[in-house]
Amino acid sequence: MSRLSDQLVAKLLAQKISPQPFEVLVDAALREDLGSGLDATTVATIPANQIAVAQFNARKAGVVAGIFVAQAVLEIAGNSAITFAKQIPEGSKVKAGELIFEATGKVTDLLYAERTALNFLSRL
Repeated sequence: MSRLSDQLVAKLLAQKISPQPFEVLVDAALREDLGSGLDATTVATIPANQIAVAQFNARKAGVVAGIFVAQAVLEIAGNSAITFAKQIPEGSKVKAGELIFEATGKVTDLLYAERTALNFLSRL
């Protein structure tokens, strides 16, 4: 059973990407980036149910690719529902600082997955 939302599975299938091996890739990337798991500082300082909106912005000008990959990382890593908004279309040209998408969810889940999501987004 997929841990991805139906919406994200549809995006993957539209790109001719099978969800199961894709989840394996994301799991491997999370293990590589996170090692032992949750950050002790995050656990100690952030209330477990605190909700926030994370904005994913372009570091520099370019063409956006891999939004669905970054979102998959957030969905797979999170222990709660994460919703996405204000998403620009894949392949859009962006300027430095421009908003690519927003993710809303538990702060601990967002922090847990942000580095891996940003790694995929910046490399693609």
